[in-house]
Amino acid sequence: MDTLIFLLIFVMLLAMWRGRYRLGWVLFVIAFIMTGLLFWHHTTDALEISF
Repeated sequence: MDTLIFLLIFVMLLAMWRGRYRLGWVLFVIAFIMTGLLFWHHTTDALEISF
């Protein structure tokens, strides 16, 4: 998941650099949502600790 987010951000920057701003914004929104979902997954994941 982290790799996908990194690749999305990289492709977004490349698209914006080449002047495809609409595609860049779409990729930005997708990467932002995926980052939020990844953060939500890690904050709500129950730690299974056994003693």
